[in-house]
Amino acid sequence: MHVYDEITSHNNIFDGLEVNGSESASNFRVLRFMDHLEYKNSEENNIYVESGDIVKIIHKRTGKVLSINSRNLEPMISVKEVLFKNDIDETSRMRFDCKFMDMSKLAPPNVKLANFHKYDIGELWEIQRVNTLKAGFVNSGESVRIKNISSGLFLYEEENDPGHLHLTPNGRRKECFFKIKPKGSRDNQGRIKYNSLLKIKNEYELYLQEAFEGDHIFGSKQIDDTKLLFTLQFANETVAGAGKRLASLHPSLLKFYVFLQNWGIIAKPY
Repeated sequence: MHVYDEITSHNNIFDGLEVNGSESASNFRVLRFMDHLEYKNSEENNIYVESGDIVKIIHKRTGKVLSINSRNLEPMISVKEVLFKNDIDETSRMRFDCKFMDMSKLAPPNVKLANFHKYDIGELWEIQRVNTLKAGFVNSGESVRIKNISSGLFLYEEENDPGHLHLTPNGRRKECFFKIKPKGSRDNQGRIKYNSLLKIKNEYELYLQEAFEGDHIFGSKQIDDTKLLFTLQFANETVAGAGKRLASLHPSLLKFYVFLQNWGIIAKPY
């Protein structure tokens, strides 16, 4: 930002400075001097989990990874009978079925434990402090949010659908807050080490776990401790960077779908 010279020379400079501004709202993103992914790419900096890290969440016993279902577009496709008229010759008409994206049927994908895929960005999650302005290591038992990279949505459990995990754009909901607790010996500073055994639970003491009934992957603590044990695998700069770039297209693609939804369609007259 630029501070005008005539303002800096004002007698009341210690009352505060006015900088360039605008009456219209603008979005700003605060970044570190060194990009987070670049910083974390060196081995000495990816030993412990930090806020902003992009990871894969892997179930220790089964080797399955927390992921989202590939979005099935078929349920979102609607068909409309279309009539095209010729303005010059009104007797010339064409009728045919037109398929289009029905935005009213758009829904977030389901969350599941799936087989591991090396380059599937649906398996990438960002560990975020609830206070996103606070950087540094994530401590054991600290409240964090788990954000899916490919969709930009936050993990949470729906009260009316126990056992299943869903995604929501509202990361401020208490249902989005999770705690990561390492098993066994802990770091003397409370840090969470990559590839160590850990448990993930929410504010209501419900645990992420191996499916105990169908695709239920979230529930009360089980007697079999191995069903609750996960590890966090650090996603390197190449994979994480590609995931973030693809995710940044998501809002634009949705707007494009809205634009195309009924474009060029003339409804059939009654």
